[in-house]
Amino acid sequence: MSISTNFPAIKPSLMLDFANTGSLDPRVSFARASTGTYYDGVTTAMAEQNLLLRSQEFDNAVWVKNNVTVTENSTTAPDSTATADTVTEDTATANHQFYQAVVFTSNPTTYSVYIKANGCNTVDVYFRTGTTGTVSSHFNYNLSTVTASVTSGISASATITDVGNGWYRITGTSSSNSASTVAILRLTRLGSSYTGDGISGVYLWGAQLEERSAVSSYTATTTQPIVNYIPVLQTAAANVARFDHNPTTGEALGLLIEEQRTNLLTYSSEFSNAAWTKSNATVTTNTVVAPDGTLTGDKLVEDTNTGGHGVYRGFVYSAITYTYSIRAKAAERTKLRLVAAGSSGVLTNVDLGAGTIDSGAAFGSGWTVVGTSIQNIGNGFYVASITFTAAAESGSLQINLLDASGNNSYTGNGYSGIFIWGAQLEAGAFPTSAIATTSAQVTRSADAASMTGTNFSSWYNQGEGALYSSYDVIGYNPAAASSFPVNVSVSDGTSSNYIALLNTNYGSNLYGYPAASVAGIAQYSMYGGTVVSFSINTLVQACVSYAVNNALYSVNGLAAQSDTTCLVPIVNKLNIGVGASGSLSFINGHIRKISYYPQALTAANLQALTS
Repeated sequence: MSISTNFPAIKPSLMLDFANTGSLDPRVSFARASTGTYYDGVTTAMAEQNLLLRSQEFDNAVWVKNNVTVTENSTTAPDSTATADTVTEDTATANHQFYQAVVFTSNPTTYSVYIKANGCNTVDVYFRTGTTGTVSSHFNYNLSTVTASVTSGISASATITDVGNGWYRITGTSSSNSASTVAILRLTRLGSSYTGDGISGVYLWGAQLEERSAVSSYTATTTQPIVNYIPVLQTAAANVARFDHNPTTGEALGLLIEEQRTNLLTYSSEFSNAAWTKSNATVTTNTVVAPDGTLTGDKLVEDTNTGGHGVYRGFVYSAITYTYSIRAKAAERTKLRLVAAGSSGVLTNVDLGAGTIDSGAAFGSGWTVVGTSIQNIGNGFYVASITFTAAAESGSLQINLLDASGNNSYTGNGYSGIFIWGAQLEAGAFPTSAIATTSAQVTRSADAASMTGTNFSSWYNQGEGALYSSYDVIGYNPAAASSFPVNVSVSDGTSSNYIALLNTNYGSNLYGYPAASVAGIAQYSMYGGTVVSFSINTLVQACVSYAVNNALYSVNGLAAQSDTTCLVPIVNKLNIGVGASGSLSFINGHIRKISYYPQALTAANLQALTS
């Protein structure tokens, strides 16, 4: 028999399809006293961009040379590879320059290149229409005095940054370029036009052109320009529901319900701030587009010392469970270590190249690892976390770079690092959505969604019915009383009279089951039989049918369990993603769909609905 023939003959009197509609039924009351973050499955931001071809192959024909020659791979580049080129003036009396024409689609535009003097200490960069047309912006750079200036240009700016070993990264930003603009780099050793000596010039590496108002981290190109996009973390205003999506696939996950949490770390994305102490490392600020779509991601860069390389900060721990997380992206280094410690502590190693995290380890005594997790949030960024139980003592939180072999102590090269953003420390047994901080801790309030009054009574049958929910759980606490996340319940506003679909830990995973109470007396005994065990972040479908002395329950298509000695409570409220009282046992997950049938269903109906 086809399973479709077993679906209920009646239609549901309530259907809340959060995943497909992305909206709240007007009968649902929703509240959250603070803002909250989520992914909308649509919004992206330009992350890496480089419109120049052959960005470190200046000998290639795509680069037009005027009275200069290029010797490829002739010296050591800023990344310690032998990929930097030498640009040398010839002996002509003329402009000594080279360029690449690019068609712009928007303004502002930022040009950058790594440069080192080789007999020539001054260069100019021009944004102009064609090679001889109108100059929209003109920038001058002096490698001897380490100065950058804007000679002409509307809304233009220039920078020069020392990156070590005689190398500088020069940038020029212009807001008035035409569609046929070329960016010309001209040697100006003896003026704009001069007689060259045939030996002077500069070393160059890593040219980049971006359609934005500030330079970002360098992205190499070959035969094609590069434009990458990152899913943008959205912020919902207070009292606005969050309809979350998978950031990498765009899949609609449904209504996000989370308990209240506080990010205990200040300056969560400002690692250059004094709140974060640097150990054999530096922080380059605002160098990569972060998960929120802004150019605020920092780069943690090792120095040349031997030892550990990272950042850390002090923290006074209580003897409770915490979750420590970071959003990070590989650069020259692909591995990092998260450490939370006092006299003892815990750590976990993260491989951003492979997108993996180990199970974590405790060292010393009095601290334990509860678990670790890692999630791909798009464009190479991952959120990695470690959950642990601490001892009551003062200690630190660390983000450490690891070398290619996974060593914490090694000799750095002075330029390699990892991009980091959004550090978070929460009192709780799993990570929740991002909470940004500056100079003070920030609390995200709990999500609350419910339906009462005639909005409830218009579809609910007190005597018999069936309640269905599809959902996932993002985390739970197996050691706490709140380790029974509820995905949906009906109640009288207390924990004495209710019917609920909830979950509890079963080994290292979860399983779903129904619960009911009449005047404070538990009603259902459907914990035995076949149990379906499922992991966090996986779809679950569950349905309970109720009537006096006739309750049925099925989850994920399993044969229904039954209870023939049960009463039915009188209720007046639908609680979405939370327990019967409306204040405890948050699902900490996504509600995709809730439906209600105003009569008891058969075991075959329940099995079909949850398959």
